[in-house]
Amino acid sequence: MAFARDSFVASAAQTDFTETFPYLAEVDVVVTKDAVVMTNQVDADTVSYQIVSGTTIRFGAGLTSGDVVVIKRSTSQALRLVDYANASTLTETDLDDDSLQAFYMAQEAIDTAATALGLGASDIWDAETLRIENVVDPTANQDAATKKYGDDNWGGASATAAAASASAAATSETNAATSATDAATAKTAAELALDTFDDIFLGAKGSDPTLDNDGNALATGALYFLTTTNVMKAYTGSTWVNFGTTTFAKYTYSASGGQTVFSGSDANSNTMAFSNANQLVYLNGLYLREGASHDYVATSGTTITLQSGANALDVLEVFTATDFAVADAITQATADARYVQISSLVHPIYRGYIDGFITSPGTTPDEDVDIAAGQCVNAAGDTLFTGTAMTKQNDATWAAGTAAGGMNDAETVSADTWYAVHAIFNSSGGVDYGFDTSATAVNLLADTAVGAAGFDQGYRRIGWVQTDATSDFITWTQRGDDFVFNNPGAQAVDYSTDFTTTPVLITMRAPPLTLCRFVSHQRKDGTSSSAMYVTYYEVAHTTRAANISATPIAPQALGNNNDFGNGVQTWVNMMLEVWLDASRQIYGVSSATATESGVQAMSWMDPRGKDA
Repeated sequence: MAFARDSFVASAAQTDFTETFPYLAEVDVVVTKDAVVMTNQVDADTVSYQIVSGTTIRFGAGLTSGDVVVIKRSTSQALRLVDYANASTLTETDLDDDSLQAFYMAQEAIDTAATALGLGASDIWDAETLRIENVVDPTANQDAATKKYGDDNWGGASATAAAASASAAATSETNAATSATDAATAKTAAELALDTFDDIFLGAKGSDPTLDNDGNALATGALYFLTTTNVMKAYTGSTWVNFGTTTFAKYTYSASGGQTVFSGSDANSNTMAFSNANQLVYLNGLYLREGASHDYVATSGTTITLQSGANALDVLEVFTATDFAVADAITQATADARYVQISSLVHPIYRGYIDGFITSPGTTPDEDVDIAAGQCVNAAGDTLFTGTAMTKQNDATWAAGTAAGGMNDAETVSADTWYAVHAIFNSSGGVDYGFDTSATAVNLLADTAVGAAGFDQGYRRIGWVQTDATSDFITWTQRGDDFVFNNPGAQAVDYSTDFTTTPVLITMRAPPLTLCRFVSHQRKDGTSSSAMYVTYYEVAHTTRAANISATPIAPQALGNNNDFGNGVQTWVNMMLEVWLDASRQIYGVSSATATESGVQAMSWMDPRGKDA
């Protein structure tokens, strides 16, 4: 043990340390903290101390946990405490001080030797597991070297790299262990899934089983194939029934957050009803087990109550099985005799179907079109779409949604122009709308924004709108497939040149390929004694004379003939209708030159793609 040296490891905030050795004067006491000599003075800090009651070293402030404090005695070796003189008085104190100085120095020398680096039992310098400090860099082959010298000269970077490689290897080992754990978990889950499947689908059996394949009780809804009759059978919870003689009903519910009770009308407006133990229940496709200690409880054949609440938008499906009696069925022979056989069924979605999508002037009638909700088959005739009501604007390029632009990016609003109003579709069944001079939406479907939004998957023309000389919409009223100008008298006359016996083409103020209804104004000069006939007919038909007795070319192409009488100056105004061609034209011809003529469109009937 040391004679004049105490060593301590400080705890957090420790201030006092007890010295265990005597000393001649306080100046002989040396205190170090972490190898730094402290100052004997009264200051409130961790580098100053004072000696209290002769045996306690007290720091001015609490130390940090782990600080190393060493207290040792260092008696003066350079100055003698007692100097004897002739004829002087010799006291006990003088003798004690003189001998203690020598005694203390001897103890301190022993302590120094005990803590110094010495030879071990094998005559080798032994540091006794302690570090060696303050070593200079080596110069001779056998000189000792410090860690820093080795790092600087013998590949410290390599050591660091080796340590990094070791760390990476350890990480790889950890990852491999994690992967192994995950694989084991997946294996366990797969085995559980297989076991669950095996408990429901029992495979082929020669008779009704009483236990599942694991020897456990049968689960309601279990299935097996009976090899003796080649029939699939299902377990109701109490008995096996032939799968092929069971009728099924399905009820589907979309859950709200935390919902446990499901009953009444489902998502398809079907009211759930079942015989207890004859139902199969699935949540998001996973089979649920019945029972208070399992997944759900069935009550009164009308209610399914989950043991724990479902998440929002979870899908609960209930399949019910009901045996039907042979009396409920008829034989094929009876059916063949009772019912007319047909070779095929017509799909309920037929080409050309349209309902709704009524157009009308919007809040800003010269720029906006309101489109009511509707349902239609696309122009290709293969998909049914349902659209919501929207408002589209002709003075802005197309953007998705209501109160947004509807004009395709290849065109701008022009005066005296007809624009088809199209419903356009995306692959998810969504519907939007837009304007195009093309009856087949060529420009609209090629619009960059339309393509980016995905509404370039098809179209259906739902109407037409026309601009006036100032590029504003001419207002209209739509009733089904019929369209009427709100103020037709304010529009220009479609034709005002006198008719002759030579047919003339008339471009009508109505959309192409529609049945145009117009007023014919004709006046015959009263100086002529012969009757005059006026005929209007489709461009597609052979030129014909204006004669009331002329044979029509086809039933739908009957000309409209006006008999103006003989020898009287007569005005005749007639409402007529003729189908327009793709250029919105018809022919007009008279049996004699009319003194004054006029043709003005009032309304039109648009099949809106039904004849496609």
